[in-house]
Amino acid sequence: MKTLFIIALVTVAGYFASGYSSFSTARVASFIDRFEDDINLGNTDAACAKLSEQVEFSQTDSTDGKERTKSGGKAELCRQFALTAAYYKTAQIADRHFNSDFSVKRDWRQWSSAQLTYDEHHEIEFFPLRNKVRTIVRHRMSLEKKGDSFLVTRWTANTALK
Repeated sequence: MKTLFIIALVTVAGYFASGYSSFSTARVASFIDRFEDDINLGNTDAACAKLSEQVEFSQTDSTDGKERTKSGGKAELCRQFALTAAYYKTAQIADRHFNSDFSVKRDWRQWSSAQLTYDEHHEIEFFPLRNKVRTIVRHRMSLEKKGDSFLVTRWTANTALK
């Protein structure tokens, strides 16, 4: 009986620990980098494949002084990705950006999901006028483990000028 208990305890501990390693900050950051690259390079089908069918999103933009909010499900978010990709293809801009302040939190009761928060910093230069705009986007995402990758189940983004 004692041996059976120890085997069960080791099995549960191993399963729980494997979930923690799959949600490591480096692994999640790599997922986010690929996700953002898919959007910015126009590979919106790949970006949309990383979304859950039941994804919920909310995006607030106050870069022009007026607060605008968009929200919806997967179809609306994929449409937003397509608009972003089209803009990056046609606009004459240089966009230097980086991510910071990654935080991945897990609830011990839900082994296959995690909450992610991070800041995305942009310095956008518009040509030919050479105007520069600096923005910061605060992201909050819920991720669910799906095979070797993740699915985004909830996404909130707040964009403002720096």
